[in-house]
Amino acid sequence: MTAEVSTHEGAPPPRFNADTFLKFGFGPDRAFECYVAEVANNVVGHVSITWGFDVQGGCRVIWLADLFVVAEHRRNGIGYALIAHVCERALSDGVGYIQFMVAPKNVEAIAFYEAIGSKRDRGIPMFVSPETIAEQSNP
Repeated sequence: MTAEVSTHEGAPPPRFNADTFLKFGFGPDRAFECYVAEVANNVVGHVSITWGFDVQGGCRVIWLADLFVVAEHRRNGIGYALIAHVCERALSDGVGYIQFMVAPKNVEAIAFYEAIGSKRDRGIPMFVSPETIAEQSNP
């Protein structure tokens, strides 16, 4: 399903696969949690989360890494149920808010998130890889 998100957004295939799922998704030092939605014993959606901290807000945050519902099961409350489960987790863990990014062209996802009350962040999403920094410090 994660590959379907990439395809839908016109992004390259993810490096996330069964091996990385097993390596980082289980055990006491797991990097993320994943919850699935099933209909008639078939997985039709998932949500993956990880954790962070907002220094400005002085609170823990949940980073919504991925949310996906199979096309034929959308608009049936599955995406909302997955988000509601994450919100229950956030409330029980004292998390201040749930943060995520949406591809600008993914108007369907933007409409969904706005419909459930999401607000747009004022920041500009950016990232840098450790390799990029290492290359700069070793000319």
